[in-house]
Amino acid sequence: ALGRVWASAKPEWISDVTHDQNFPRAALAEQAGFHAAVAFPVKLDGHVHAVLEFFHHDVMPADPSLLITFQAVSDQLSQLCARKRAEDLLRSSEEKLRQTLDASDTGLWEWNTETNEVRFSREWKRQLGYEDTELPDEFEGWDSRLHPDDHDRAVAYAMRYRDNPAGVFRQDFRLLHKN
Repeated sequence: ALGRVWASAKPEWISDVTHDQNFPRAALAEQAGFHAAVAFPVKLDGHVHAVLEFFHHDVMPADPSLLITFQAVSDQLSQLCARKRAEDLLRSSEEKLRQTLDASDTGLWEWNTETNEVRFSREWKRQLGYEDTELPDEFEGWDSRLHPDDHDRAVAYAMRYRDNPAGVFRQDFRLLHKN
């Protein structure tokens, strides 16, 4: 059990843990020579996720400036934990999407029109007869594989959309297979 202090959702200062019956590790603190303690919750989704404990060898009354500093550290850690969780959830979601796309034989390509970065999925390359390493992720990889009868129309449409990205980008065109 965390005890009253460490289950609290707010920071608490104990001037002398060796004389606080609610402190769960009073004997251990006394053995280590600690007296003053301050505990700060690290919250995630509104619940205490972890607790930072700081100890001092002397008996000390609460120090308001230290409380402010420790609270700032606690808040930063709470934000870091929330960001880490969001990144983990995003990574998991991306992996599930990748698995779904692989299972459905759907080939995709992405084009960041601001940076001109392009990414072709492994399946997109496979459908055109290429191994993943054979076809670099470059805009020219799409442009050079457009069927000659569709090339000018498809590129013009893509450029118009790049310059005015309103609505859904949708067009049909043929691509040349490796062989």
